[in-house]
Amino acid sequence: MERSSRMDTMTAQAIALERTGGCLCGKIRYRVTADPRVHYCHCDMCRRATGSAFAVLAWVSSGSVSWLCEAPAVRRSSPIAQRGFCQACGSPLTLSYDADPGQIALH
Repeated sequence: MERSSRMDTMTAQAIALERTGGCLCGKIRYRVTADPRVHYCHCDMCRRATGSAFAVLAWVSSGSVSWLCEAPAVRRSSPIAQRGFCQACGSPLTLSYDADPGQIALH
């Protein structure tokens, strides 16, 4: 495989791993460069935070998340965790536990 072809393949793989998201109004946008570990949570706090029967959480390392415009506002949702949200539209964006600051969940 010639060098430019290898570089194109590597660039395509890097782009494939990159994911973006954000809040409803678009004020907060993020980019993630790691494969998430996705699960559903139906605890009381997640149900209240999302207004749903469960929350879908995509866990990634904190270092793999880049805030493109501005970072979300943060509130303490329990003695062990905090949640990020958009102050403009109220969209829930993140969950992080004090015991594991190296991980963050994206809604």
